[in-house]
Amino acid sequence: MLDDPVSALDARVGKAVFKEVVQGMCKGRTTILATHAVDYFKLADKIIILDKGDIQGFGSLDELKDNKMMQQILKDHDEQRQKTLEAARAKKAEKSETPSLVKK
Repeated sequence: MLDDPVSALDARVGKAVFKEVVQGMCKGRTTILATHAVDYFKLADKIIILDKGDIQGFGSLDELKDNKMMQQILKDHDEQRQKTLEAARAKKAEKSETPSLVKK
């Protein structure tokens, strides 16, 4: 049982930990991963969706595509990702517009 082992890690390190631990050390073993990290859903054999301790869905990501709660989770995740990308683009644009203080 792994309780959100990648939650405090940046994306690059989290991916490496997931690969080493879940796909490496735990390979061939039943492993339960409790996580909010939607990006790992596609790597799971089975997903259990819980809400206040009640099972709201069980199956592979493909099998859960019509599950209302999974649809909302994926929608929320996509919206947050878009906001993050927009903020990163705005920050990059702002940086490129800042005049340089270095004399040429």
